[in-house]
Amino acid sequence: MQRRIARGETAQDPVNSGRSRGRVAISGGEGIAGRVTAYFAAVLTWGVREGLLAQSPSEKVHVIPAKRRDRHLSWEEVEKLGEALAAAEAEGMSQRFTQAIRLIALTGCRKTEVLALKWRDVDLQGQRLRLPDSKTGAKVIPLTTAARAFLEALPREIDKENRPSPWVFPAAHGEGHAVGITKAFDRVRKLAGFGDDVTLHVLRHSFATLAIAAGGSLYLVGKALGHSNAATTERYAHVALDPVHAVVEPAGLKVSAALAAGAATWSGQADPVSGQPRKQRRSEPLEDRPAFRKRGTRGTWGTPPGTS
Repeated sequence: MQRRIARGETAQDPVNSGRSRGRVAISGGEGIAGRVTAYFAAVLTWGVREGLLAQSPSEKVHVIPAKRRDRHLSWEEVEKLGEALAAAEAEGMSQRFTQAIRLIALTGCRKTEVLALKWRDVDLQGQRLRLPDSKTGAKVIPLTTAARAFLEALPREIDKENRPSPWVFPAAHGEGHAVGITKAFDRVRKLAGFGDDVTLHVLRHSFATLAIAAGGSLYLVGKALGHSNAATTERYAHVALDPVHAVVEPAGLKVSAALAAGAATWSGQADPVSGQPRKQRRSEPLEDRPAFRKRGTRGTWGTPPGTS
């Protein structure tokens, strides 16, 4: 099964998604093959634990490991995203999509969490979103000042019965929330000049990366994103060193400058007192120089070796 999915033998033309609208493309590939096999193996293991199976046929199967994506947007790329969103709106894209994309970027929420967001779950006073049902269950997402101001400025849309819609991003037609944001983001991505490695989920990674680079701990950023497993946040461990680098950078520069100045003094390119460049290089050995002889103890920083 895993080999067939990985080779694309199960690929199909877009099929109905099972929802009121939308179709799903089934392409196969190694990534989805590994995930499907891992999920199915978990079901079989549960069957053994419950006494429904004597042995799991997946025990000796090597599951294709998932390829971790570390792609995130730089500061300059986030600016390009903002420009592309404005351009998309000017070209006629629905603000339901552009505003939803902005909220994902501002909060680090998952796509489904933003699209399924209801106004009753928005607590502007408490500066948080209360999500009763997400990928990892019920959770609370803190709102930054920028995210809170963004939500406060969003208009509350009216449905056909002249009642306020319960959805923050309602569907353009019929009931329910907006769908089709992936196709809309693909258009925005192309306007920004990004490759196909930039997906909506990359905005979530970018938010986490910027938070950690600003000094946030892996634990707290994981809590803010709603990670149920701390190992999920570990992918940002390399970014957590950025604040440490910022602290030691001035010290490194000073040490480097001092070492360079010492080397210049020794080579005669700079005067040891004034620090000014010299025209001629000093050729006498280090132990014969006054600065070397005048301090310290014998044999090291004192008198030259072999003298008394």
